[in-house]
Amino acid sequence: RLRAPLEDRPAAPARVLPDPRSVGVAVYDANVLFPKHLRYLLLGLGAHGVVRARWSRQLLKEAAGNLAGHLRGDSLEDLGRWIRDDTGVVRDGLVEGYERWCEDIQLPDDGDVHVVAAAIECGATQIVTSNLKDVPDEVLKPYGITAVDPDTFALTCIDANPVLADRIVADHPDPSRLLDRLEGELPRSAAPTLIQIESGR
Repeated sequence: RLRAPLEDRPAAPARVLPDPRSVGVAVYDANVLFPKHLRYLLLGLGAHGVVRARWSRQLLKEAAGNLAGHLRGDSLEDLGRWIRDDTGVVRDGLVEGYERWCEDIQLPDDGDVHVVAAAIECGATQIVTSNLKDVPDEVLKPYGITAVDPDTFALTCIDANPVLADRIVADHPDPSRLLDRLEGELPRSAAPTLIQIESGR
């Protein structure tokens, strides 16, 4: 991939220092927007301001594509609309204009470049992903970004604001079912922490 001369490259946006009650700005990878119950929790954390959650249209498209591979009877367009409706609970979640960073990013899989580019563009400090190997630390470190798995991220959010984390779980139509379904995806968060949230601290 051709790279622009250093003097012609734009300066990266400043990283946003998080409020003590939040964890700053995070880009959600498609693989954490795909699972229904995980999506509910992560979007709830964004809607309540525990994190400034961000994604791109490409990430939403990939999440809808993942759904299409597991569900029958829904078109990709319908699934895309479903994902967009879900993510609509988070204000200003969409990242645009990130393409300008793509030529400067080299990853094992070029298909993941847009994820890092979106994180750079919106000033994120974290990328929440189930595939940490796809976004190596050595690529992210110069931009002040770290990749984190959803379980670790959920624990950080709960520690930052346990009251709002309580509310997110309590607001689910079936909190017990939510926790049961999350236990496989978030073994540390759902076992010792979210179970306490359900019963009240």
